[in-house]
Amino acid sequence: MGVAGIRDRIHFARIYGELESFGLLGRHDYVYMEHTRNGDKYDIQVKVWKNAGYGSTKLKADGNKYCNMMGHSGGREDYVWTLSTGQMTIHPNAGLGEFRLRPPAVHELRADAIWTDEICIWSIGMVEVWRNLYGETHAWNWSYLGNPATELSCVEKRGLGIHDIPVHFADVTGNKKADYLCMQKDGRTTGWVNGDSGWEVIDQFKHTEGLDRANFQFADADGDGKADLIWTDKFNGDGTVYYNGGRQEVGGSQFLWSNEGKAFTGNAAGTCVYYPELNGDNRADQHNVLGTFTNEARTWFNTCDGGNAMGDGPSTGTDPQLPAMPGLDPDGV
Repeated sequence: MGVAGIRDRIHFARIYGELESFGLLGRHDYVYMEHTRNGDKYDIQVKVWKNAGYGSTKLKADGNKYCNMMGHSGGREDYVWTLSTGQMTIHPNAGLGEFRLRPPAVHELRADAIWTDEICIWSIGMVEVWRNLYGETHAWNWSYLGNPATELSCVEKRGLGIHDIPVHFADVTGNKKADYLCMQKDGRTTGWVNGDSGWEVIDQFKHTEGLDRANFQFADADGDGKADLIWTDKFNGDGTVYYNGGRQEVGGSQFLWSNEGKAFTGNAAGTCVYYPELNGDNRADQHNVLGTFTNEARTWFNTCDGGNAMGDGPSTGTDPQLPAMPGLDPDGV
């Protein structure tokens, strides 16, 4: 502004109220409260610079989503690229080797939708569902269900950025139904399980680990059918897995989560690391976006059986039957 001492007169406020590309609230505009002395009073003029919402505000990688949209056997997930307006372009997963481009499935969902296998859901205090009918019709048809589970709610609010969201849908019970998880900013998680007789409230799925919510993802790392909890270091991309041991009372939580340490070695910043199931073996792979502008990515397939952090090699060595060194008896003494 070129005027000294006016910092306390500058504010960011929703004046025009135009919606953000990601989120329900209006954009913050730049507001300057100009004071001019008029005798023993001040005249105040409000000057506003409208936030146009463009200029490197969105990255190509912001639209990356992965889910089994076509009902593939083995659970492999398709690549769905979503515009900030909600229009989707689906790249079906044809197995190892390629993703095929399909024409856009033109269906206007919110850009901050929460994705589950075959069902796209978003939450603003209630749940709305667009059920994917591709497996039944072999075409992109959707069935809208308005607020089908009235008991579900989450008092937590989203944070900064597109990854810091409170509501997750993941199958933590292993019954092939998405459960509803409400995560606090420190990672403590409450919610509901989706059982055979309806929704059951869970006071605490997981206690806090003192880690930031934005870097948690749910994915089945060991292939047992239950979603595990993965925390990704936002600086180096290392992934620490809390393995889901199923439902049991443990220290105030109603599920057991075992920290086996770092299971995924980072190769990108944490916000560029995803854990989709890409090769059809029901285990989460590590998928790293190398460039957020180009969206080029590299995948490390998870081929271990899980259960520990010792790797997938044989537990004992094999004697190669080498001859004894000169001067030693056959027993090596």
